[in-house]
Amino acid sequence: MSYAPWFSITASRFQRGEYEAAAEAAQKVFQANPYWSSAHFLLAATHAKLGRLEAARSAAARVLELQPGFTIGETCAAFDIHPSLAEPLSEALGMAGLPG
Repeated sequence: MSYAPWFSITASRFQRGEYEAAAEAAQKVFQANPYWSSAHFLLAATHAKLGRLEAARSAAARVLELQPGFTIGETCAAFDIHPSLAEPLSEALGMAGLPG
């Protein structure tokens, strides 16, 4: 269950624009639960913001393998993500190639 706190840490660091720290925290989410699609969308978003587009696209592809119907909008709604985080997250996930 350690992935849940790391998810929150990743989101807060991402929201503050601390993308390298967010990427490190997202890696811990992934390590704790590599079959959770949210771990991969966090990796995709942080990599996209850091300009690591190949890594972002690879993580995005894994999101779609684990959750074929994934959309950015539905995920933001499901997690009830505040617009201050949803907007940069949506932008980054779009850069990674995930559907809106």
